[in-house]
Amino acid sequence: MSALQVLEKDHLISLIEAGEPIEISFPVFNRSIQDAIHLVVDEILRKYGKDELKECVYTTLKELVCNGIKANLKHAVFNDYRIDPSDEASLRKGLDILKKIIAENDPDEIEKKARENGLYVTLNIIHSQH
Repeated sequence: MSALQVLEKDHLISLIEAGEPIEISFPVFNRSIQDAIHLVVDEILRKYGKDELKECVYTTLKELVCNGIKANLKHAVFNDYRIDPSDEASLRKGLDILKKIIAENDPDEIEKKARENGLYVTLNIIHSQH
């Protein structure tokens, strides 16, 4: 299944209606990923009559996804700059570089680092009435 196919609205809805699991992999949290996750959460909770949980579930998923992306970015930065986490000066340097990249909030740079290092966040959603 291609990345584009996974994010197509009709395809996602057909997976949900069939009770099939959904897997979405991505290096950064961009608008298309955000929209796909919103759609999946909305449709699954609507299907099971749990609409009142939308904001809570979406906010939790978004937080987990962002934490995964930050962890991947940290791994990429430490790898690229040969940071030794057991050496305090090296660790401080790595964390400073990481903070700078995050503060600049440059999605292109973050995506580039993730792709160069083969780092993706994979969201697996298994759903049922229970």
